[in-house]
Amino acid sequence: MSRQNISSGTPWEPVVGYSRAVRTGNVIHVSGTTATGAGGKIVGTGDAYAQTYGASLLPSHRRALHDLRHCRTAVFGGHVLDCDRCGQRQYSYHSCKNRHCPKCQGDETEV
Repeated sequence: MSRQNISSGTPWEPVVGYSRAVRTGNVIHVSGTTATGAGGKIVGTGDAYAQTYGASLLPSHRRALHDLRHCRTAVFGGHVLDCDRCGQRQYSYHSCKNRHCPKCQGDETEV
């Protein structure tokens, strides 16, 4: 029975005998992998979309995804609203103002 190793070309595959997939006869075994960049660092930690498509995305698309992911969170900052009458405190985080963001599409922007 023939065996075919499928490699992605990373430098450690031949060193440790690792393959992305192995075909033996009519069966293909696929290995689990991590998303590593050119420098060997993990790419897109905790973000399966970035791990899968991150290398092929244009810089403008990466920025848009970053904006959408962090809209109205502490990443973009915010301000505190204090009620003088009841003493209640509310945190209001800034929006990303990205035209593709479902949270911001209804917001009016200043010209």
